[in-house]
Amino acid sequence: MADKRKKKNKAKTDNWRLPENAWEYFDPRYDDDYRSRHPVMYCLTVVVIFILLLAAPIAYIYLCSRILHADSISSSELTVWILGWISSFGISIGLCNLFLIIHDQYLGHYVTVFSFIIGFVGTVLSLEFLC
Repeated sequence: MADKRKKKNKAKTDNWRLPENAWEYFDPRYDDDYRSRHPVMYCLTVVVIFILLLAAPIAYIYLCSRILHADSISSSELTVWILGWISSFGISIGLCNLFLIIHDQYLGHYVTVFSFIIGFVGTVLSLEFLC
């Protein structure tokens, strides 16, 4: 009976907004608790998050290396490149947020959608300007 109530309550949660305990995810005690309960999964989680955080910026650097040539780059192109590289982290934040669903640390649809939109728009605009 308790399981049915738990499923019903979980189905009624609002996934668009931040969860009420979202700030606990950034508390070091929360991290230590998870690490003590799941040491192997904690290490895998850290590795996957690290890879996800670097995936979009590395892809952006690769795309820009095909477009830009170091001997003919102007300061405005460098500024656009840096802004595009920073905005590609928005894509990475959205990917990490989606990954953390399996750990019940999802920060909500607003965070995911906003980070993807900012990341994609900034990256595409910078690539468009550089081409």
